[in-house]
Amino acid sequence: DAEMRPLLLEVVRNVDEHRKTERLEFKDFLRLMQHLRDLKDQTKVNKEMSAVKNCGFSVQEVQEFRQLFLEGDNGYGEFSLEEAQRILGKVTPLGAGYLKELAQIFGDVSGGEVDVVDFPDFLLLMKRLIDVNFARIRDITSALSHENSAVGGGAVSATTTGMAYDGLGSTTSLDL
Repeated sequence: DAEMRPLLLEVVRNVDEHRKTERLEFKDFLRLMQHLRDLKDQTKVNKEMSAVKNCGFSVQEVQEFRQLFLEGDNGYGEFSLEEAQRILGKVTPLGAGYLKELAQIFGDVSGGEVDVVDFPDFLLLMKRLIDVNFARIRDITSALSHENSAVGGGAVSATTTGMAYDGLGSTTSLDL
């Protein structure tokens, strides 16, 4: 990664700074690995904070989207296109046109190189799907939100959205 290279070189210099031997003893190697782990963790935190800010989701929405993400997580902190299709298919039927559009949007968010996204990219994916009203998802969740408000349930959460289709019964698929 071009952005990480200067940071990595700086960490290596700092680890061997006091000896200047250009060799690492085992304890120096352990310190180096800890620094690298810390850098990686900080990069993840920064990416997530940036995604949250760019999406404009509330803290509660982010927590609910995290729960939805974790339900579809492949065990490596990644969410696949197939899992997105499965979860969105619970909210609204997805015909061939919607599946193609979802694959395009997913590819745009993931950089097109991989078929999985991490949590920050998942937030960006959800924001994009909501903004474009993908497969009428905003309309459907808005209707459910009004229905819940009428019975005192409040707004539909990201978690509820994932299960919304189960409660809607049969609907027709609108293909693009």
